[in-house]
Amino acid sequence: GGDFKIFLQTNLVALSNAAYVVKPSPHFVPYSTNAFERGNAFYTPQWTLLITNRLQYILIDSVSHRVVDFVNLTNLSSGIDLSRELIGNQSQGGGTSEDAQFWLSDLLAGVPRGIRNQIRASQGELSADWNSFNFQAAEGQDKQKAIKLFREFTGLDPATNVEAIVIGMQAPYTPTRKLYQNSTWQANDPLVHYTLEDLSDLQRTNNIQYVKPPSISPTNTNLGKLNDRYNPWGGNTNKTASSDPRAYNLAIKDPLVRRSDDWDFPTNKFANIGMLGRVHRGTPWQTVYFKSSVESLANWQKWSGGFFPQLSHPTNDWLLADIFTTALNDNAARGLLSVNQTNLAAWSAVLSGVTVVTNNIPDGSISLASISQHATNLFEPNSPQLYKIVDSLMQVRARYPNGRFDSAGAVLSASGLTVDSPFLNTTSQLQREAALTDADYERIPQQILSLLKADEPRLVVYAYGQALQPAPNSRVLAPGQFFQLCTNYQITGEVVTKTMLKIVTERRGTNVLLRAVAENFNSIPPE
Repeated sequence: GGDFKIFLQTNLVALSNAAYVVKPSPHFVPYSTNAFERGNAFYTPQWTLLITNRLQYILIDSVSHRVVDFVNLTNLSSGIDLSRELIGNQSQGGGTSEDAQFWLSDLLAGVPRGIRNQIRASQGELSADWNSFNFQAAEGQDKQKAIKLFREFTGLDPATNVEAIVIGMQAPYTPTRKLYQNSTWQANDPLVHYTLEDLSDLQRTNNIQYVKPPSISPTNTNLGKLNDRYNPWGGNTNKTASSDPRAYNLAIKDPLVRRSDDWDFPTNKFANIGMLGRVHRGTPWQTVYFKSSVESLANWQKWSGGFFPQLSHPTNDWLLADIFTTALNDNAARGLLSVNQTNLAAWSAVLSGVTVVTNNIPDGSISLASISQHATNLFEPNSPQLYKIVDSLMQVRARYPNGRFDSAGAVLSASGLTVDSPFLNTTSQLQREAALTDADYERIPQQILSLLKADEPRLVVYAYGQALQPAPNSRVLAPGQFFQLCTNYQITGEVVTKTMLKIVTERRGTNVLLRAVAENFNSIPPE
């Protein structure tokens, strides 16, 4: 137990040479020749080292004396299970190596295997990382002399030295292990650095390295250099794109955004729902995602650093098309096309007249640093491209439950609208890497999302009611069990109503709930 508070300083020893004792309670004591306990059998401690950092960063413009940036990070924690790592954590590449065999705690005849291995190494029967201080025959060869003396003490060899005739002796070989833990928190996208998740590199944090003295102490710091995690379109400039499978992955970052200055965020009111695709979504190098490619949850978590990848996954953005509207109010949206429409003519009405772009630079004129160029055209009705896009929509729709899109944004799962648009030239790797922007891919959805709607099932309920009163002479007057029973009624009034019910879908977590909402109510006048 106990804490060690260390300020921003290097080479500070928190716990110097010490012995671990069990009684009266487990703790460390300063090392001395009498520090080690006797008679406590073989107590196996469980050592864990936890480190928590807190960082507050303020960037101030020295000219205007204004705060440009402020970050307050807590719980920058890391930990290491020392007991496990001394043996060797296979998942971290440690394995049960020659050095690790002296820390094994399983018992053999009541004695830990690691202690038995230490004794065997001291007797020269087991290989160990152990050398003499001096290799000279007379005054040196410490290792060989120590082994000889210890073998005589343990009775393996006849005693030839009076020093071996003792009742107690320390094993000459003392095993040691040197571990380095590298914990790093780095920003990938400079615009995404405000939370712990933004800075968490799940592929590098808490990496354990095993070092054999006198190896040079490893260093993983890149302070003052470009972050290792920095990975815009094209990848980190300190690495080759061929070694990075994420360098040109449009499912996790926006194409052709090679630096922060390449962003072109809209500043005015949005003309349509599709313009949301130009807003930074808060994950590295990515705006709101209106494309069809789907990254796996495992790869997305490694990329984003998020602890709950299913919540931050880009395809969740498809639901934004159902939340936002360009109408003055929800009831003002009329004439929108249902995403489950199967009529080719209906889709033609939505798509015709949409402006589309085509990347028209020959491969030989493209470089990875070039600026994309396009030709702009109008989407023509009854064109081959129309058939390809509608076919893509129908194929994807068939894979949804009951063969129907469950939301307006679900149409974005059809690749024909974006990454496989028939208007885009994606035939070569060079075209995909250097000729198409995120806006090019989302050009069609940007213009048509405001014209689409999810199905809104409606029910019409007709209700018929009558007001009645007992008819004259309709009551039973004779005494008995039917006394005062009415045997006939006459109608005094009638009413007919018509109610229009809209079935509304509500999402609560992973559950989808249906609720009936009265959209219109009328009393039908008599004919």
